[in-house]
Amino acid sequence: MSSPMTFVIEGKYLGTTVRSQIDAYNNSGRARSYAFFCPWCYRIWAVAAFPKAFAQVMSVSCKACRRHRYENPAGSIHIPFDPDYVAAFPDAVLRWEIQRHCDYLEQYE
Repeated sequence: MSSPMTFVIEGKYLGTTVRSQIDAYNNSGRARSYAFFCPWCYRIWAVAAFPKAFAQVMSVSCKACRRHRYENPAGSIHIPFDPDYVAAFPDAVLRWEIQRHCDYLEQYE
């Protein structure tokens, strides 16, 4: 069974995709929604959400707080332990991710 997942980053709607309800650990049931919390400015700057679903909070610097460079890269919503989530990114989210990685690499030029 599948459900819609909506992506909102920096207050901008970037699309909805349909995802399986099998979670990242292959347990049956609805996969989690994600809320991205910036530990520097204390705000939720992105969400990837199923309707009425529990959200796992991820502590990741937002794009504006990228001066704290220990994160790779700041403003990214990529979650390596959930490959189905990453594979479900709409085109606008993929463009967002590519730009965050380009910004990260440019700081070392």
